[in-house]
Amino acid sequence: MLTEQKVSTLISENSHQLPDIIMTASIVSRNSQSITIQIEVPVQKSNMLASEDSLQQALNEAGRLGTAEILDLYEIPGRAAVVVNGRKLSYKHQVAKCYETPYGAVSVERAVYQGSG
Repeated sequence: MLTEQKVSTLISENSHQLPDIIMTASIVSRNSQSITIQIEVPVQKSNMLASEDSLQQALNEAGRLGTAEILDLYEIPGRAAVVVNGRKLSYKHQVAKCYETPYGAVSVERAVYQGSG
């Protein structure tokens, strides 16, 4: 399971691909059925455009956090071996993979598997 700190680190590692953002979204709760994400939107009373930009950044950040969480759900727990097309694959190591999403790039640690022989 991804932690908020780990996702923040993964996002900041890819900051060269993202606009300057202030963390305004956070995962409040998660379980096998749902993810609850809270956003905080900085508002400037005197500047509607800046407020809309803040809203867009917060929504995109929430989308990246949610996408990272959902990708993590597809990881095989416990580094167990998997069988694909009748071939057994064993866990090798973790590697950071960057995924392009509608909300921006998100980097997630994914398992790498290798067949024997």
